Amino acid sequence: CENTLKDGIHISRGSRFGIIQGYNAIKNGDDCLAIVGNTRTTDSVRNITATGCNLYNGGARGCSVLGGEDIYIEANIENPSSAGFYVGKESNSAYDLRPPRRVTIKGRVKGAGLGYRAALAATPKDGIFCFDYAEDVTFDVDVEDCVRRAAAKH
Repeated sequence: CENTLKDGIHISRGSRFGIIQGYNAIKNGDDCLAIVGNTRTTDSVRNITATGCNLYNGGARGCSVLGGEDIYIEANIENPSSAGFYVGKESNSAYDLRPPRRVTIKGRVKGAGLGYRAALAATPKDGIFCFDYAEDVTFDVDVEDCVRRAAAKH
């Protein structure tokens, strides 16, 4: 998937038992891979496995997990505009997202730039951002050449 204006793959609306293998994304307009838990009144996204993913030059994050349960991701991420891996929720979201639960992230992040919000809580080398309310999240990620990009103060 190349040069899209939106998420490369967007999994939501109670999707279950999904398998993504060997996915390659280049220059997506938003997140290269997005797993989005639904509102508290609908079924949660769960049992999603993504392996062998290569996510390059995303317009936002390499991979985001915004809700969902029993998520396993293996990915190589290079040069996203924001965090390489992002686990949590978006504070400006119109959706009432569930906290992510039982998430395992493995892989590599190179050249991630952390946006202003992430820069407030993450170190420049992290390339990873995880909210503290996410439950049972495991990272096994090599990180290199990540920078902090903070917005100008108003």
